[in-house]
Amino acid sequence: MAGSDYVNLPAAVHRMERALGNANYPGWPSNVVPVKYDRKSLSRAEIAVIKKVHRNMNKLIQCIRFVPFSSVPRAKSFLTIRKASEGNGKSATVFYPRGNAKEMEMVIKFYEVNDTSYNRMVLTHESLHTLGLGHTHMRSDRDQHIRLNDHNIKAEKKRQYQVCKSCNLHVLHDIPYDCGSIMHYRRCRYGVEPCDDPKFEPLDPNNCNVVDMNFEMSDSDIKSAQILNCNKEHWTHKNEKNRFTKKSSTKKRNRSLPQGASWITETKDTGKEEMTINIHFDD
Repeated sequence: MAGSDYVNLPAAVHRMERALGNANYPGWPSNVVPVKYDRKSLSRAEIAVIKKVHRNMNKLIQCIRFVPFSSVPRAKSFLTIRKASEGNGKSATVFYPRGNAKEMEMVIKFYEVNDTSYNRMVLTHESLHTLGLGHTHMRSDRDQHIRLNDHNIKAEKKRQYQVCKSCNLHVLHDIPYDCGSIMHYRRCRYGVEPCDDPKFEPLDPNNCNVVDMNFEMSDSDIKSAQILNCNKEHWTHKNEKNRFTKKSSTKKRNRSLPQGASWITETKDTGKEEMTINIHFDD
């Protein structure tokens, strides 16, 4: 976003953009993500699918939990999930409406939120964004692993492939580049192979699979979420190899964004100002 584009954005958006731009993931109070379900757009069955995804994430990540807002009705920060079917119905997006850093919104663009591996993958991907994770293919070291086909990327989608030079969590905690991360795009749009316009190619296909769909969180996804969200425990360097080690500490947790996280603000053509994080699933 060009500097001139900030002129008409409200002060709250300016403050949040600067914070996120400095890799200060705001986190969730008490490591709990209260979730409001828009029952006008989501059926009971669809809400059940979302809850199933979040239960699985709670079990694997452990130190932070998605819970119904009704269990923490006084929560000042919360995530609202609603459905607004659009386009090919394969994507979703997460943003802070009206620059409010305490109210995050996830909009699911599916025509039906049914219990398929693809839908669960998209919901997990977007939910990890709400926990501070960015796109793996935007890491500062991505050019050592993949080669962009820039001519195949539409102008309005190029920001989804911009390297995040200030995102250094993988450096601080020695997180290997993970082509199997659920936060790493596939070479073809929505993973539909084969395609005539791949967005990128792996430099070493034997060690970087960007063809097969990544339906589940990888170990690096889970560890990154833990680094960003564990209050009582955090991951620290261990000797010269900088292996992941769990250590009790009261020290302020590291707030650096992991794996190519990139936060962007933009103005929507809806007459309202919105702060939108660059975390759209569609490329």
